[in-house]
Amino acid sequence: MKLTRTIVLESYPLTKRKFRAIKEVYDEYSEILEFLTNYAVENRVKSHLKLRKLFYEQLKEEHDLPTHYYYTVCQDATTRARSFLELKKKGRGKTEKPEIRNVSLWLDDILWDYKKFPRFNTLRDGRKILVIGLTTRRWRIKLPLKPHKLFFKYLNDGWKVKAGVKLRIIEEEQK
Repeated sequence: MKLTRTIVLESYPLTKRKFRAIKEVYDEYSEILEFLTNYAVENRVKSHLKLRKLFYEQLKEEHDLPTHYYYTVCQDATTRARSFLELKKKGRGKTEKPEIRNVSLWLDDILWDYKKFPRFNTLRDGRKILVIGLTTRRWRIKLPLKPHKLFFKYLNDGWKVKAGVKLRIIEEEQK
């Protein structure tokens, strides 16, 4: 039996340029996700490979994202569709279409540099921060993360990072 653990890491405040780059990808990904999830539910498509085969060319023509986002959004959409169809089958689905409330960008090993993870950069004041490289529409950005003590405990205990991670934007109001 294999156990998995989810670790949530917060990022340091981003520059406007970096935030805008991630937000552009996030908004477009959300739009595609809603379309594909609704299609998958209506047509009972449960395979991300089939969904990708049906829409990959169309997505490339209509959207301006790195191609691996199209792979991961198909996986995300079919996961949501399968879950929704299962709930409907059991009589627990309350709506006709799934509601997508929370969106997380699914990142595969091409969209972020997990083979170099964990990589630390040293700031001018001597502090070390955890950095991941993330692909956006126009360029690759460095996303600075705030690791916590528990993160280092798992890392020191031989914890392995999987290639697929999820990135979620939570906008906090400026104080």
